Amino acid sequence: MEVEILEEKNKIDEFVKAQDTKSGSFLQSHEWGEFQKHYGYKIWHLGIFDQEKLKAVALMIKYPLPLGKSYLYCPKGPVIEAGSRKRETKGEILKSLFEQVKEIAKKEKVIFFKFEPPVSEKEFNDIKIDLKLKAAKSIQPENNWLLELRGTEEEILARMKQKTRYNIRLAQKKGVKIEINNSPENINQFFTLVQGTAQRNKIRAHPKKYYYQVIESLAQFQMVKLYQAKYDHKIIAVNLILSFGDTATYLHGGSSQEYRNVMAPYLLHWQAISDAKKEGKRYYDFGGVAPENALNHKWAGISRFKRSFGGYQLESAGAFDLVFNLGWYSVYQIAKMIKRGR
Repeated sequence: MEVEILEEKNKIDEFVKAQDTKSGSFLQSHEWGEFQKHYGYKIWHLGIFDQEKLKAVALMIKYPLPLGKSYLYCPKGPVIEAGSRKRETKGEILKSLFEQVKEIAKKEKVIFFKFEPPVSEKEFNDIKIDLKLKAAKSIQPENNWLLELRGTEEEILARMKQKTRYNIRLAQKKGVKIEINNSPENINQFFTLVQGTAQRNKIRAHPKKYYYQVIESLAQFQMVKLYQAKYDHKIIAVNLILSFGDTATYLHGGSSQEYRNVMAPYLLHWQAISDAKKEGKRYYDFGGVAPENALNHKWAGISRFKRSFGGYQLESAGAFDLVFNLGWYSVYQIAKMIKRGR
């Protein structure tokens, strides 16, 4: 098999969209690579070919580490052609990819390569054993909550929990209005609400620059919508929705504590779901959720909220690290443990 650098947007995106990964496929798109590049990171789109036929793609991003070191990251990838997912074929594809990655690693002072195959643990288990891969900590969520947009809007509503339907209608009755506004002036308000929600839930928000760059980079491809819920002339909740292929994905969001009783987040998601349905999308991806019955997980509350809309949990194989410099990798792991212990 041959590995080549891919530069043609349509070739990358058409291949990724054709594979039924359901969740996270935008992370392997040409556009996501452009966003990462504009944010300051070096990227490579690799294509793995068998007799000139494209069999897999992998977007790799170079992230810096202290002391001049770095690692390569392939989010929710590589994406392998559905017809090439037999054990032997997958093994050959990954071996070819790893050889190319090793060459890049030598030039770029890379100490390891982290990748997150967008398949189930069961589907990847054989190949993990064959290639002696070691499981590692994921960057992307391992469990996503997916809503299938089949049937009419009334049928989608009927599959939700009764309390969720009630809260959607309550927000409508209270006069909550939903708008879409991607203008840069709204980033400050968006960031304030996202940051406040992150602090309440004890999770980490990105810097303001990150959200600004996501919207600026992807709006030119008509891939993002910034939804706002307004009440009493104030923006009280926000959601950033990304559209790619047959899926609309909830990327980031936040809400104010001041008007909790008007249930704006429920209506905000329902509007995005309704819009995705009208645009012909097959799935609405709520993003990461805690494992089922993990009541003490930091995502437990937000996971209950997401699950209340109906749908199902999509599990992935997790992440794997291909290590090129064991000494520096050990230093990296120790540094992470110390940081977590603070």
